[in-house]
Amino acid sequence: AMTRGAPLTAVNGDAVDRVLAGARRLENVRTRQREDALREVFVLDDAYVLKRFTWDAGAPVPRPLWRTEHQALARTEGLPLPASIGYRCRDADGRRIMEYVRTYLPGSPVERFGLPEARDAAQLLAAIHDRRVVTDDALKGNFLRLPDGTLGFVDMGRARVYPRTTPAMATFVGRELAKVRRHCLEHDPDRVAAFESAYFSATHLGAAARRWAKTVADVTVALRRLRKGVIQGRPDKA
Repeated sequence: AMTRGAPLTAVNGDAVDRVLAGARRLENVRTRQREDALREVFVLDDAYVLKRFTWDAGAPVPRPLWRTEHQALARTEGLPLPASIGYRCRDADGRRIMEYVRTYLPGSPVERFGLPEARDAAQLLAAIHDRRVVTDDALKGNFLRLPDGTLGFVDMGRARVYPRTTPAMATFVGRELAKVRRHCLEHDPDRVAAFESAYFSATHLGAAARRWAKTVADVTVALRRLRKGVIQGRPDKA
């Protein structure tokens, strides 16, 4: 979604300038041309991550993902996630460039979610959700085992931030739990049971929000399985 007149004020712009000016090595790890903007991700000296959004100066402003990620990481400060530095905008050759910087989170990818990983992921997501943040991207590749053994979460680029616990937030929590079941736990009954037991023991969400999130997770999984079964059972066209 694109919006006209969205605020482009800087947050900690001087800190962003210092990080970018001091970078010795800038490695492009992802480039995507979307309808609203060119999106690039760089790793700076294995210490910071730069997310750059570029669009025509006269075009509508893209959805401010940089602002949401900054807010999400500020809200989850103290958890094993990156720390947000800030963002700032500049113009160059008729293009508008928004540059967002956060710290780089070192760690090893989680190759398989066993029972320990399922419980660790549950406690981490419960802590994130208790800060009224939903990652909306709880894929296996976004979890890292940090050097001290802690399970961390690396990317809040799709996060949703809420001022309070609302039915909408509980809905997205449920969708997030369903995503973990599928992408991390592969619907294994023992691992799913361990994950949900640890999650609902750790979370401070209210009783109504817990029930709704669990219902949404169950329905999301059931509907996906139903759609998959319908597609697989559909006869081939002549």
